[in-house]
Amino acid sequence: MKVCGMTGDQVQGLVRYWQEKLRLRDWDISVEFVDPRDIPDSWGSNEYEADLLRAKIKISTDQPSMRCLIDTICHELLHLMFHLAEPETPEMRITEQGIVRIAPVLAEFYLGSLPSTKRCEGNCRSSAARKKVSRKRSGRSTSTRRKFGAG
Repeated sequence: MKVCGMTGDQVQGLVRYWQEKLRLRDWDISVEFVDPRDIPDSWGSNEYEADLLRAKIKISTDQPSMRCLIDTICHELLHLMFHLAEPETPEMRITEQGIVRIAPVLAEFYLGSLPSTKRCEGNCRSSAARKKVSRKRSGRSTSTRRKFGAG
């Protein structure tokens, strides 16, 4: 299976690249491509066990562009960096806002373009359809709803 013309090994290589850049070297992180119906209104999600430093990033196969793919990878890795924020709290909402702002900038710099106000190329929704974040702390699972436009 390919996403944005990249094989699973190539996507895993991108994850390793960003894992190194974001200083998440101790984490064992795997990637799984998933059908868009499995994570509706989302380009990615992750499940993690922070005490074991283990995570699985699920990437939807309907990524509209390379920038969105890299944004999704960075977004999910940033969640691992900030995993101590409790779900459904003001702190988590602030953390999510930061992640939503940081991930696309990382993607744009990686691709050699200057940051813009547009989050991803193509297939993005308006800011009215913004985000829904659901977290299941007991299962240490996050699902970040992120198919939206500039914000």
